Amino acid sequence: MTAQEMNRENTNLDSGFNITWNFPVGSGGAQYLVRLHFCDIVSRALNLLYFNVYLNGYLAYEDLDLSVLTSHVLASPIYVDFVVDLRWVGWE
Repeated sequence: MTAQEMNRENTNLDSGFNITWNFPVGSGGAQYLVRLHFCDIVSRALNLLYFNVYLNGYLAYEDLDLSVLTSHVLASPIYVDFVVDLRWVGWE
């Protein structure tokens, strides 16, 4: 129910886009598992779609290439996990 899809009308993948989620978290030094699910169903070839992943404004993963993570198979679902310490990202 939280899935987001990039603008498929824009066929220029170089143009960039932004998808943002906001959700409340508790205070006080807790750690959270953040799991991001991806599936590249829009690219016509490998190595065309890259993501920069930010968590609370901090760069957590630069140039995430789904083609590499999915063993060079388009339209393969994949997830990437992050353990976020609230002290690290400044949410306290």
